[in-house]
Amino acid sequence: MNRRRTALVWFVALFLAGCAGRIIDDRVQAFIGQPASYVFEKLGVPDAEDEVAGRKFYVWETESSGSFFVPMPATGTVHDGDRTSNLTYFVQELHTYHHVCKFRLFVDMQDLVTGYDLEGDGAGCGTFANQLRK
Repeated sequence: MNRRRTALVWFVALFLAGCAGRIIDDRVQAFIGQPASYVFEKLGVPDAEDEVAGRKFYVWETESSGSFFVPMPATGTVHDGDRTSNLTYFVQELHTYHHVCKFRLFVDMQDLVTGYDLEGDGAGCGTFANQLRK
């Protein structure tokens, strides 16, 4: 049962990562050749600005962590004299998460968008995908 849950969590994470990446890709492609300020209107002021190997870029980052309880079925056996009964009940299992995303927007010398890259998980990057959709 534990392996199935782990596989399901990984499947959902990969699915979300793919969705967020596709949405961001579609939106950013529309900004190629446009002033970076168009992206600022969607994402707000960048967290950082840098240049590496002559390529200028802006950086937005997001991070969130937390935990929640999930009811999980459990079974037990009750012995009462000569009788034995199987019992199904629920226990609360603690699940934790940590989502991150770094979005870099590359620009040319005139501050026009030339490309981007994305690093993180689907839930973290989903934040940027939602902001770019608006």
